[in-house]
Amino acid sequence: MLVNPRQNQELLTIIDGLSYDTAVAECGYLAASAEREWRAFGKCGPVCQQFPPLLYETLYTGLAPVDHGILRDEGIRPSQHPNVFAELKSAGRKTGTVTHSEFHTLYDGSAFGPFEHTEITDIKQPIPFARYYSMEGYCPENSCMPSDIDLCARTWNLAHDHSPEYLLLHMPACDTLGHWFPLSFPNTGCRRGELTMPCPA
Repeated sequence: MLVNPRQNQELLTIIDGLSYDTAVAECGYLAASAEREWRAFGKCGPVCQQFPPLLYETLYTGLAPVDHGILRDEGIRPSQHPNVFAELKSAGRKTGTVTHSEFHTLYDGSAFGPFEHTEITDIKQPIPFARYYSMEGYCPENSCMPSDIDLCARTWNLAHDHSPEYLLLHMPACDTLGHWFPLSFPNTGCRRGELTMPCPA
């Protein structure tokens, strides 16, 4: 979590599948931001299986899976509980996200359609500034992995153009490579050279 107290802005970056040790050793920008008190950094233990929709709902509602009811990737439906994005919107705060398309289904109120929802810039929407990627067709022969650099650039542009007060970035590359090449990346330290690149809000 990066925090810019002067402009009341926060950026939460989820690097899916990144090991804690690699994050500490290789994410130099986090260490530098700590000196300026722009970030919070800690280690959490899992409370559920690691399916993105299940984790999103647990993180953004504060509820355990047994309470929010999302237990797997299949059959995703809009969130039925108060969540961070809905609460911020009701308080008149601007939010944005660069995340997997499943996030749209959960918090933007409808099933994801790639032609309609890949880019959203509409202050009336639950999440007014959003850029979604789909990993449709994901399998060992087709990882469908979006580029970390592209996702960081999209996040930078959202922050620069719209100044959301809360912004989420979810990057799946480490997790994807860890799934398909576990012997090559036993500690999920993959692509760590790119992790040192800053992605400021």
